[in-house]
Amino acid sequence: MEVLDFGTGVKQKVSSTASSAGGAIAERADFRELVFKKLVDISSPKLYLACADGTHPVRIVIVGIKTLPCLRGWHPH
Repeated sequence: MEVLDFGTGVKQKVSSTASSAGGAIAERADFRELVFKKLVDISSPKLYLACADGTHPVRIVIVGIKTLPCLRGWHPH
């Protein structure tokens, strides 16, 4: 599956209460969802059904490949 874009994030607030050492205390980290964007293709119906019935994948493998500038926009199909 070719991914067009992805995103995630983490936010960690700093408490307004100072520690006994005088520094600020960091609160728990708030992790955002890992979101992938892709075009509709042959895998889409299975993904839609899995989302609709609450199925969770057993294993996900993410492979990142840096695209050469001269190949951006080129697709091998």
